[in-house]
Amino acid sequence: WMYPFERFMKVLKGYVRNRFHPEGCIAKSYLGEESVEFCSEFLQQCSSVGVPKGHSKVSGPLSGAKLKSIDEEVRDQAHLHVLFNNAEVDPYR
Repeated sequence: WMYPFERFMKVLKGYVRNRFHPEGCIAKSYLGEESVEFCSEFLQQCSSVGVPKGHSKVSGPLSGAKLKSIDEEVRDQAHLHVLFNNAEVDPYR
């Protein structure tokens, strides 16, 4: 059997990612969770704009997209192309 505050302390302890600054981790995670809860409750009260109410497709691709697999060499070339054309990587060259 557990007291309610013990159960809540377990939840707060689960928020800790950096053991050297647990207060910041707990505050950041708690704020994030409360923000998401508030937004989800707020959005339930709003009506959607531009989306018909009868169409509630939850899963599946958004378009007629098809998967294409490539070999590792082509993937590595594409990865290097992105890295070499990214301004954030320039200081590390």
